[in-house]
Amino acid sequence: MTEREIAILGYLWRTDGRSDSELYREMGAIGTWADLTAELKDMEKEHLIRKMRDGSHDVFATEVTATDVRRAAIVSGNSNRMIAVFLAMKEQNSETQTKVNRESIPAGHRAETQ
Repeated sequence: MTEREIAILGYLWRTDGRSDSELYREMGAIGTWADLTAELKDMEKEHLIRKMRDGSHDVFATEVTATDVRRAAIVSGNSNRMIAVFLAMKEQNSETQTKVNRESIPAGHRAETQ
């Protein structure tokens, strides 16, 4: 996972699901709308997030827990990735935590969230 993907997950862990436009307002300073859209599609394919339809908006929520992401970061041995995960988790713990549907991720895919 990239540090930006971890930041998006951290934001979604702190919220109750967000629309793509809300995500862009909060996370878009680093890139264009097209960049964020492409990244969200990639994250959805990797089963890191899921997209739901809410009226005329797409709403995104996490598919992985902070614990799963922390474990993957530690296994990766990448210190920058570990720091990004711990910062995202710290922010999550300082706000209201959301429930995550971990069961929807195939067991063999969980180890690939690196």
